[in-house]
Amino acid sequence: MTTDRSELPAAWTAAGVDSDLGLWWLADDVREAMGNGATESDVRATTLRLLRPLLEARVLTAVDLHEGGRFTPWRGNAAAQLERILREWRALPCSPISGASTRATSRPARTPRRSRTALPRR
Repeated sequence: MTTDRSELPAAWTAAGVDSDLGLWWLADDVREAMGNGATESDVRATTLRLLRPLLEARVLTAVDLHEGGRFTPWRGNAAAQLERILREWRALPCSPISGASTRATSRPARTPRRSRTALPRR
């Protein structure tokens, strides 16, 4: 993955064409691009800032991921989805771990509802 934060949205969009994108994977990309000194708060804020235009343009979509790869899109506009992502992310008892079952795909992004939130591909 790129280490330039400005390139992350394009990389996520390209990767989402063929598969779902885990929110925690996106956060890990941001964490890596920001370097060792980044706080979790900085990583969260930057991840959401980079997701906002993708959700607004409906390039990515936030969803709840179900067994068998099915998903249910989140209701609301990009701002409502980002608020929900932030609320749920802040409620987690610890930092997200790479590879968690929360997944995102190439559509507006969404936050994990524990480990069931995902983003579906288009």
